[in-house]
Amino acid sequence: MITAKCLVLSPWLVLVSVLLGNSQAKAQFNVYHPFPDSNAVWGMGAGCIDGNCGTGEYIRDSYSGDTLIDGFTYKRIEHEVLVTAGGCCYPPEGLGMGFLREDVSARKVYWRWPGESSDTLLYDFNLDVGDTINGLFRFPSNDWIVVSVDSVIVDSNYRRRINFDTSDVYQCMRFSFIEGVGSTAGLTNEYYGPGEMGSILECFSVGGEVRYTEPCNPDTVACGELPVNVQSFFNKRTELAVSPNPSSGQFTINGIIKPTTVFVYSSTGQPVWQGSGNTIDLTAQPPGVYTAVIATERGRQAVRLVVLR
Repeated sequence: MITAKCLVLSPWLVLVSVLLGNSQAKAQFNVYHPFPDSNAVWGMGAGCIDGNCGTGEYIRDSYSGDTLIDGFTYKRIEHEVLVTAGGCCYPPEGLGMGFLREDVSARKVYWRWPGESSDTLLYDFNLDVGDTINGLFRFPSNDWIVVSVDSVIVDSNYRRRINFDTSDVYQCMRFSFIEGVGSTAGLTNEYYGPGEMGSILECFSVGGEVRYTEPCNPDTVACGELPVNVQSFFNKRTELAVSPNPSSGQFTINGIIKPTTVFVYSSTGQPVWQGSGNTIDLTAQPPGVYTAVIATERGRQAVRLVVLR
């Protein structure tokens, strides 16, 4: 299995040094790597929380052949919601079924919905530091600007990665475009930031071989055949509980799955705490509502925390 190795600042600074000192790696980075010709699968995990209730989904986008529209060849995108657990809110599911067209010479990817008479820009891999995001990835309440451009290894090649957030505490859920892959939120999913709704590209495969996984707790279920017990497997992602809640700032994570990393964000999406283990300490934070994103071997779960004093 080939997985992605993130070449960013700490904790992978040594890999950056290797990249900068390797002329072959630089050459690979400067060569544009287009989307695959066939047999591509994007596996996403998406979720939302509403009060103390949550909903999670496995989502799969995949190629289902070629079609000719207005003289251009498009990839037909099949969209499947594989498993839903919960049912009290609606996770983001992307653009659904449609058609994908890549202009390799222009380094741009376009989207067309069934019945539409024109394309809409989906990805622009020419973006550089300071450029503003455009195309379908426009967010009504945020002005997303490219903060850095680096690379990530996909299928033994360095692919250009365009980052819209690079803070270390945010690394497991940062939003980026990856050349020849899509975005870290999924093929067509917008980025919502940490909080009560979001999606993440768990895995990307070509011809049944996984080429990319998310960097912290990859879950490749949506890229392959679903196991018979996938419902119980998926439900384990929601078996974590935090108590007492509300509290004065000290919280304990209880559940059958051991947390690996915990990220806590303010109501405005700012990272305020990071740790590991089953204890969350917000005693240094003011009273209010926070969101804890708990990473485990099964994936991530978002839990609302209330601090009262």
